[in-house]
Amino acid sequence: MQYAVTHPKEEILAAVEDALQHLEGYDQEFYRRVWATEMEIYCERLRAVGMVGKDHVLDAGSGNGQWTYCLSQTNGQVAAIDVNTPRLKATEHVLEKLGVQNIEVSKQSIEKTNFPDGSFDAIFCYGVMMFCDHRVTLAEFYRLLKPGGSIYICTNGLGWYIYNVMTPHNPSDHFDVRQMAISAIRNGLAFFAEGRHPDGEQLVVPSHVLSNDAQEAGFADLQTGPEGTLTLEPNCTPQSFFMSEFQGLEGVYELVANKSAAN
Repeated sequence: MQYAVTHPKEEILAAVEDALQHLEGYDQEFYRRVWATEMEIYCERLRAVGMVGKDHVLDAGSGNGQWTYCLSQTNGQVAAIDVNTPRLKATEHVLEKLGVQNIEVSKQSIEKTNFPDGSFDAIFCYGVMMFCDHRVTLAEFYRLLKPGGSIYICTNGLGWYIYNVMTPHNPSDHFDVRQMAISAIRNGLAFFAEGRHPDGEQLVVPSHVLSNDAQEAGFADLQTGPEGTLTLEPNCTPQSFFMSEFQGLEGVYELVANKSAAN
């Protein structure tokens, strides 16, 4: 089954420009950049990892809302949560302008939500896990999934941060990319040595650690790979947005897993 975006690109970009009133500085730059990508590319990524045709999907850490929109085009109902109020307002603004009605947006942490057990058929989490205690978050995802449900997680490996220390990705006058990367490496060391996770700051979690901890949380059928490379469905051609490695170190990666149908 094919899934199509129902709004012309010009209409989407006009809604995005109007929504920028809720954002400032780097957030405006980032917002424009991610929405400039063809929505069909995001939809193909969702199709490749089986995040389509679901009754109820959670976008855990909806960020700039481009994935939220595409989830709405490829699934039944979508719940989008984030802790960033301006970005939530911008997302709501875009969705309202486009007349999208199958999305519920709310301000919540992905580590602890107010949804009942077994609320979702699938959980999509792109570029957020590095801001959280991943073990707490995996346990919450497991609670929220229906038996047989699936998760998709995309996050950053050590190579991504080393690259940003040496050659900042998308440098900006509004955001110190190099300092972000240095802090993430330092925070990762502190987390695994002492269990400390500074609220809202990034840290490095290697894919083998995330995979092992997902198994500990109860997930099965785990697969990991470089960002944009996992293909669970036939005839998919997903496009990667980030480097798979840098100097032999893991770059941005993705993980898919299932909750047993017996649970």
